[in-house]
Amino acid sequence: MPVMNVKCLERLLPVFFVQEVTPPLTRTVDRLLSHPVETPLSSFHDRYSIFVEALVSSADASIPLKKRSNKSSVSPPCHMDYGSFLLQPCNKEGLNMLDKIQTKGLRIILGAKKSSPKNAMQVEAVDPPLDIRRQYLSDRFIFKVNQCLDHPLNSRLQNLSDLISNTSNKYWAHKETPKVVQSFRKLSSFSHPIVKFRKNPLFDVPFDALSFEPNIILDFGITKNDPTANYLFSDRLKNKWQDWLPVYTDASKTSDSDTVGSAVWIPKFQVLLTSRSPQESSVFTGEAVAILEAVTFILSHKLNKSIIFTDSKSTLQAVSSNFFRSKFIHPLVLEIKKQLFECSRHDINVILIWIPGHSGILGNEQADLWAKQAVQSGSPRKDIFVSDILPRASTDLAVSWQESWDQSSLIKGRHYRSLQNTIPVRPWFFRHRDSDKLAVSVICRLRLGHACTPVFLQKLHIKDSSLCELALTSTLTLYGSQGLILEMDSGFKNSLIRRRKPIEFGLV
Repeated sequence: MPVMNVKCLERLLPVFFVQEVTPPLTRTVDRLLSHPVETPLSSFHDRYSIFVEALVSSADASIPLKKRSNKSSVSPPCHMDYGSFLLQPCNKEGLNMLDKIQTKGLRIILGAKKSSPKNAMQVEAVDPPLDIRRQYLSDRFIFKVNQCLDHPLNSRLQNLSDLISNTSNKYWAHKETPKVVQSFRKLSSFSHPIVKFRKNPLFDVPFDALSFEPNIILDFGITKNDPTANYLFSDRLKNKWQDWLPVYTDASKTSDSDTVGSAVWIPKFQVLLTSRSPQESSVFTGEAVAILEAVTFILSHKLNKSIIFTDSKSTLQAVSSNFFRSKFIHPLVLEIKKQLFECSRHDINVILIWIPGHSGILGNEQADLWAKQAVQSGSPRKDIFVSDILPRASTDLAVSWQESWDQSSLIKGRHYRSLQNTIPVRPWFFRHRDSDKLAVSVICRLRLGHACTPVFLQKLHIKDSSLCELALTSTLTLYGSQGLILEMDSGFKNSLIRRRKPIEFGLV
């Protein structure tokens, strides 16, 4: 093997030689998506199942969707459009190739006809257009980058944004604004800047604190909406923790435009601590703020044998989780764990207990009342964490997709829009994972308006009449918006009979 020297910016880059191994299962695609080109199957994500479904014979059409999805799984999974948002603006030819791959994949998954409109298939499968998805990926990437204090992209994106905004710049006058710049400009719409860190917050916490296991009880023996919840709570508190100090925490957010109120209530000392986080914050953040304030107060005042009661089970589960196996850890959860460790070091016993909310427990009800008042009168906090604004990317994707669907359906997919005028959360066939693939495909074709019905065949000039010939000789029990269903295919009819229960789907 010859020696190779590869340099970048006058720096020598390491070179590794890997023995080429032909994957046992390959599928090929060329520029026109018609002739073979060597491409590993594992390089595409199973969300489209383009090539896997093409390899499954038509005889497997009767296999239930759940079994077919397991059979057609690709390992390791990857997203073929990851990183594509960095290329825009660019030559549209490459991006159009990805659009064609998505369309082919949706057509195979749904069993749709080749003439089915692309925008309708995307809504039917709840798979957004790749251009809108690229903006979604860009938003999440830039939001995460912005929390890194010394990340070089922050200053460069600011310079690029100013350059594009300069009206005297002729280069960007007629060019599309890059996705990353659009995402960067969204940061200015938030009420406060994102909290920034020089490094991963996990590395700012001592190892002993990370490995510390606080005393957390998630089952107090009280169920939600139990009419005797307050009596049971008082009885357990009196019998088992009579000489302990009860502390109640809660958070509240009345609407998306309001701030998040947090409250800490200590009835014995009549101590009330309230705060309000920015409107971008989630209720989870508000609950974490309240628990952190309670633990900090206990530590600063050395209140030994304290019990913190909260109705946020998700926060307690996050505190008790293994941080070394978590993909993301909220900075406030790390701080709670750190403060609990400090309490343990100073021999201050603290127990965190989950109790059901809105169940008549007096302490919790009072804390909930204070939290609602804290939305307006609490001490303001200016911390916005990246976990609170990441859902903004999903919201913007849904809004952009709905606007695109409203406009594009006026030209193509008008029949499908009469059935599905809004973007669903999940595909309808997710509720019928045990259904036969053939049955689902036929229903999808009927919903899309491109099926082998007399009406559709007459539009293609394959038949002279749109009348159903079988309607004159058969006993029919089920019709769709384009004619006969049950007598179209015996396999579909038999699959419905085997289910022995109806399938809910919109056809009219």
